[in-house]
Amino acid sequence: MSWHGILHEVGFAVVSLSWFAACFVFLRRFAALKRRAWVAACVLAPVAVVVLVAWPDLDGFSVRLVVASAIQFGFLFALAADLLRGRQEAGSRGA
Repeated sequence: MSWHGILHEVGFAVVSLSWFAACFVFLRRFAALKRRAWVAACVLAPVAVVVLVAWPDLDGFSVRLVVASAIQFGFLFALAADLLRGRQEAGSRGA
């Protein structure tokens, strides 16, 4: 394996662990705020990703990786949109 491949694998591991850690951090935050839908999303998204990636059948593995990545990016997009919406609402209340 080339050093480019090794660097790619290390980057993938760092990003994946960071995403799972972020889900856990936001899970605790949303649980404290009693936002049940987000608590469920913070639990279900990582579980879905792990199930897709860890599925033992190698047929369709690349498709499952794409779907798992779509779940991760979709979660991040929805989270960012929710946080931006909250900032806009807080800004309009303060004006």
